[in-house]
Amino acid sequence: MATNVNVTFINGIGKVTVAQNRAGNTIASTDLITTGQATFQDVRTDDSITVTGTCAGTVKIEITTPTMPVTPAEYPVGPINATFLV
Repeated sequence: MATNVNVTFINGIGKVTVAQNRAGNTIASTDLITTGQATFQDVRTDDSITVTGTCAGTVKIEITTPTMPVTPAEYPVGPINATFLV
């Protein structure tokens, strides 16, 4: 299924890498340095989506496919290392 990962930088700048992972392998990834969206076309149950990087403000992550933990999720200033299981 197609899945969008929306990343919003609030009150600051940042850089994150959004990746789709399956069975320990990276299937696809996108780097974002501004508010934006990463789209993955073939997301399957048991895939994971990771968001790693850093932000000088708050970052909000919203994924259009149900995940655990649920989104939207917000992270404060500093490093971001988030994993979402589909």
